[in-house]
Formats: sequence, C-alpha cells, structure tokens
Amino acid sequence: MSLSEDLLEQASALCELDSRRPKQANLRRAVSAAYYAVFHAVVQAAVQAMIPARSELRSHVSRKFNHSTMKSAAQRTAEAMRRTQNQINSALSLTDSHVLRLTRAFVDLQEARHKADYDVTEAFTKLQVSKWLDDAKLAAQSLESVRATERGEQVFWEMLLGKLDR
Repeated sequence: MSLSEDLLEQASALCELDSRRPKQANLRRAVSAAYYAVFHAVVQAAVQAMIPARSELRSHVSRKFNHSTMKSAAQRTAEAMRRTQNQINSALSLTDSHVLRLTRAFVDLQEARHKADYDVTEAFTKLQVSKWLDDAKLAAQSLESVRATERGEQVFWEMLLGKLDR
C-alpha cells in the first residue's frame, strides 16, 4: 500500500472509531490524514509524470512541493474551468471533470485541515468528515485520469513552480 492509501485508511478508521459520540480529536486527525493522503498522492503522481524514468531526482523534486503553492494552482485551475464552463454553458469533458474534482478537493481539504489543526473553536461532525473522506478518495481516484492529460501536466507543474507564464 502507498502512503496515500494508508492515510486514507487511517482517516476512515479514525472517523469510525467512536460510533455514538465521535471525539473531536479523532475527527480532526481524520481530516488531517485525508488532506495529507491527497497531498502525497498528488506529489507522487506529479513526480511520476514529470520525471518518468526512475531517478534519484524524484525524491528531491517531491520535497520541493509547497502546500500554499499547490493550493494556489488548484484554485486557479478550478476557477478557470468553472468560468469556461459557465461561458460556454456546457458540461465538462470527462478528463476536465477529473481535474476539477481533484483541484476542488485539494483546496477544500487543505482549508478543512487548517481548521482541524488550528481552530479549536471549530466543531466537526462525523457526517462532515465522512464527506471530506469521500472527496479525498474520489480525488485520489481521479489522479490516474488527470496524470495522462496535458491539463493535468500543467496543473502539476504549477503546483510545483507556481503560475506559469504563457
């Protein structure tokens, strides 16, 4: 199992740990684990797409990904896709829907993780955390489709380097 899969499994276990009255600590750790599952899955997919051959470079490049740069890239991509969809008033292609699912989930999960880790006044419900877990699982599943596209490659590079000049 990959680290991402292990983190999703851990998040699910933490969410289900207390059947009647879930402890906030368990729900908060579940949110954090779900975010980090997606973070690590994206980094792994990006590095594999950018550096296809097995190389020591992969481990060096994977440590260069920055959470805020990745979030900014995900937000820009999701917003641009929503604007385009609204302007032409049509459905997204299957590939674009995977990119949109991934970028939205990344942003939403990162914001949820910040609340879970830093805002002690925020209370989480099992239902809310379960929805974030579902989003994380769907985002991880979307990665294979995203990785094989030009738009996906662009998103990965922007997640590493920031906004690309075109």
